[in-house]
Amino acid sequence: MRWIPGTRSCAALVLAILVLAGCGQKPPPSPPPPPPSGAADRKAPEPAPAPAPAPPTQAQPAPAPTPAPAPAQPAPTEAKKLRRVKALVSGRVQGVGFRAFTAAEAKRLGLTGYVLNLKDGRVEAVIEGPDDKVEELIKAIRTGPSGARVDGVALEEQAHRGEYRSFTVGR
Repeated sequence: MRWIPGTRSCAALVLAILVLAGCGQKPPPSPPPPPPSGAADRKAPEPAPAPAPAPPTQAQPAPAPTPAPAPAQPAPTEAKKLRRVKALVSGRVQGVGFRAFTAAEAKRLGLTGYVLNLKDGRVEAVIEGPDDKVEELIKAIRTGPSGARVDGVALEEQAHRGEYRSFTVGR
């Protein structure tokens, strides 16, 4: 390596500049500007600092986590009464899409159960769900699809069992 005249003084100058400039350190924060005239009379109260939590010691167990609040339960008068009904529908109800109509309406209403043809020409449906929705399906069954003719609907109230997960069509 060859020594170049004047490099020693140049390196010393660069080092001196870096030292004086603080080597890239951030300058100390400047004090806030003075308030405008008359603002000293309207000084806002400073918020009190929050107390720092005491660090847990080995003698103190850590506090238990707070359980999440339970979801609000509806009042007993607001709770939906669950209902189960067995319906026997007579008339021209086989071969006209009555079972598909009943199943589609039940699924739309969120009901569970089944619908099937009986050998005597009637259709049997067992319907479970909220009382108001069951009543809405019964009203639809009394009319049936456009090709059907409903002569009668015999209803048998049963105890709600909650045994079905969906509404199915049987044969």
